[in-house]
Amino acid sequence: MKSPIAGARSSLVALGIAAAASGCLDLAHTNPFDPATPVAVQVTGPDSAYSFQQIIPFSFTSDPEWAGVVQWKTTNEKLLHSFGDGRFGVVGFAAPPNDTASVVALLGTHAATHRVVVTQKVAGFTFTCPFRDAPCQFPRGAGNAVVDFEGHDANGFRMMGPYSVQVASSQPSVLRINQFVAAPLGSYSVAVSPLTVGTCYFIASSGGLRDSVLVNVR
Repeated sequence: MKSPIAGARSSLVALGIAAAASGCLDLAHTNPFDPATPVAVQVTGPDSAYSFQQIIPFSFTSDPEWAGVVQWKTTNEKLLHSFGDGRFGVVGFAAPPNDTASVVALLGTHAATHRVVVTQKVAGFTFTCPFRDAPCQFPRGAGNAVVDFEGHDANGFRMMGPYSVQVASSQPSVLRINQFVAAPLGSYSVAVSPLTVGTCYFIASSGGLRDSVLVNVR
């Protein structure tokens, strides 16, 4: 005959096992470290970068809150370099459609991405006529006068790819714009004609940027 005490003891053990199993099931739905647990992750940061060696920061939010290790990666290491702490550095540029990279935040097996367009943008020009930082002076009637200039980004790095520019003279009667001539990548050379004695500005524009240099015709 089975002892009542033994039967009660068996029932308690069964209840304890059931409770433990139930606890494990609940943990699987609430523990963010469990791959089966849904974790909503969102990465925030800039959508674009325009300068070589520019540092762009990113952050993330998660629900439930994540207290574990976060890995920061990029889908295009030719454009962005990860510092491992949410900061990325611009290390290169490419022509469309290869000018995008995704920043990736990895929280265990959970991930979120943020798309970034990486394209170098002209922030200013350096003019050379005939020498860098020298006064731009031409004798009246000179037949081989040329204004050279190159674009640079906001960090001062020379433009690494082609970009469009427009040029003009503030006083065409003093300095006439003739034509573009061959120049290295990132630079432009413009043949000009110094017509009469006086001063004017040689103007270069690209996108919303407008820059100029004073020209003195002697």
